[in-house]
Amino acid sequence: MNAAGNAYSLASLLHGVECCGPVPGLTVTGLSDDSRAVVPGGVFVAVRGSRVDGHEHIREAVRRGCGCVVAERGRVPAGAADGAVLVEVNDSRRALGIMARNMHGRPDAGMTLVAVTGTNGKTTVSYLLEGIFAACGHRVGVLGTISWRWPGETLSARLTTPGPLEIFSLLARMRDAGVTHLVMEVSSHALDQDRVAGLGFDAALFTNLSRDHLDYHQDMESYYQAKKKLFTAYLKDDGCAVICRPGEDDSASVRLFRELAAGGARVFSCGRGDGGDFVVRDARTAPVEFTLETPAGRALCRSPLVGGFNVENVALACSAAVCLGADPAEAARGVAGVRVPGRLERVGSDAEPSVYVDYAHTPGALARVLGVLAASEPRRLVVVFGCGGNRDRGKRRLMGAAAARIADVVAVTSDNPRDEDPAVIAAEVEEGIREAAGSGPARLPRMELARLMRSGARGYDVVLSREEAIATVITEARSGDVIAICGKGHEDYQEVRGQRSFFDDREVARRFLAGREAARTRRAGAVS
Repeated sequence: MNAAGNAYSLASLLHGVECCGPVPGLTVTGLSDDSRAVVPGGVFVAVRGSRVDGHEHIREAVRRGCGCVVAERGRVPAGAADGAVLVEVNDSRRALGIMARNMHGRPDAGMTLVAVTGTNGKTTVSYLLEGIFAACGHRVGVLGTISWRWPGETLSARLTTPGPLEIFSLLARMRDAGVTHLVMEVSSHALDQDRVAGLGFDAALFTNLSRDHLDYHQDMESYYQAKKKLFTAYLKDDGCAVICRPGEDDSASVRLFRELAAGGARVFSCGRGDGGDFVVRDARTAPVEFTLETPAGRALCRSPLVGGFNVENVALACSAAVCLGADPAEAARGVAGVRVPGRLERVGSDAEPSVYVDYAHTPGALARVLGVLAASEPRRLVVVFGCGGNRDRGKRRLMGAAAARIADVVAVTSDNPRDEDPAVIAAEVEEGIREAAGSGPARLPRMELARLMRSGARGYDVVLSREEAIATVITEARSGDVIAICGKGHEDYQEVRGQRSFFDDREVARRFLAGREAARTRRAGAVS
């Protein structure tokens, strides 16, 4: 028995798993894919990860008392499983998901499951869907980048998409709370690693694809194929695929639509222009407003979100909801009040200068966010951003170039440097800033940040302290300036050398905005 007093039939846990031989009659006490966490009499599932192969830790699991080892055929070291029952399978990753589902009593049965994937927009779309389903009277659970939540419970998310043991444990809690609709953000890492094994989605949504995570996927084709797997491996046979159609003939969205349609999937497209299943008409972007034409009728969609990319996000969420049976007017009502933490979030709505915090951490996302803010015609557009360490190095130069092409003042700083030298990361971003100038005079000359802000000129600087960079641009900004603090969004920590310390861009910005206002009040009092 485990700490909870539960015992399971091994045959019941393995129901639906493709095993390479007969399943012995055995009662087990738990399930783990971590050899350090096995319980006496439990099952250890040896999974090949991107860094660690669980098959190399079978001996440790047996030494700790596991009663059964589930491993891939032909990968068990000689004698490693002696002392435990060995069950060989074709794919231990998928086996783990199915076993976790069985252990928790198939908690997803009876729920409507919706998955969202893509480079940018997943979190926003998940919040929009949550709003729509709630407006339709459903009880909604969400597993996403910002939090894992359902009525009465909110947990900080450790991963956008957790592993199968955690997924099904969370789903069991949601089931017990009466959740009827689950919305999941599904990352490319999770798809490549089969973390959603055991699940079948009623709807799968695709936002877009641009450069990210190439430290893991190596190239864009591998990245695309990982995203496509959601639709080919995890969408129910009668499920619907809903794809945002940006309009470029060579885009990943168009390619995915064509490939899924050719394979016989129920696939729908949404976007601006004729030819789609769901068509956006008369779009405005500040804030978002448009008419959505659907097979079930028309609806006027209004949202407090801003920007063309949020037109796409709102349209995608509403289209998917209609595909699942929602009335178009209900869908439109559901998005009307939805705001998303750390996504173009205005800090201090009445404060001067205007300060926005956004999660943009890819070249495409940064360009979109800056483009939206530039369209408001600020006196100067100022951006503070960095790039994460131990991640795709190739996008750093691209992000620097994107910032230099759009912003008037660029403050390069630290994001989550992790195990890398922040100065090295910043230097790679700086290369992109210089390249954006081309062969002519530097479009953004480097100048000390405080002097640059006071001068009203255009340029860039590197300030590795994120707090100092934020403080400087806010304190020294002029009337009419707009400041974008990008890269971390909702995150409330900064990770350096394996240590996380509290850091929230929004809180830091509020503090220096308040200090600026206090100084202004003191000056006004002195004059009077």
